[in-house]
Amino acid sequence: KDFLDLVNRSLRLQALVRRQQQLGAHLGPAGEQPVQFGEFTLHPSQRRLLRQGVEARPGGSLQELSVMFIDIAGFTGLSERLGDRVVPLLSRYLDLTSEVIVANGGTIDKFIGDAMLIFFGDPETKGDRADAQACLRMAWRMQHRLTELNAKWRASGIEQPFRSRMGINSG
Repeated sequence: KDFLDLVNRSLRLQALVRRQQQLGAHLGPAGEQPVQFGEFTLHPSQRRLLRQGVEARPGGSLQELSVMFIDIAGFTGLSERLGDRVVPLLSRYLDLTSEVIVANGGTIDKFIGDAMLIFFGDPETKGDRADAQACLRMAWRMQHRLTELNAKWRASGIEQPFRSRMGINSG
């Protein structure tokens, strides 16, 4: 039984190595759209890390980042008032904020209900100051786009659209 377990683990490992080699062989030139392989979709930053030979490993490193937290003020009450009508609104809001984040070089770390955690400076950094400035520009652009979205929602009869709260820290 131990021998069979060892053989099975070895075969799984070999299959994983082959899959990784196949995946690496299909990486396209920089600037291409993410390439899809079955369950894999590579983001340009993932392709860049693979080309650089960066290995995923437990642990991490300390580095300077600019981090932004954004959420919707009063979302619980708003969702209670709107009921299931809040779902398409939240979806549009998260789509818009995600578009702005990616367009400005931010990395979405996680979605937490109506909130998002975003950072600048990893996996690529332009320097502490430039990363912080990029984060601030992104926040300003996001506020501008959300103001436009809220105006459209008001025109369609939504009296109290989303009001975002943002917090930024660098260090």
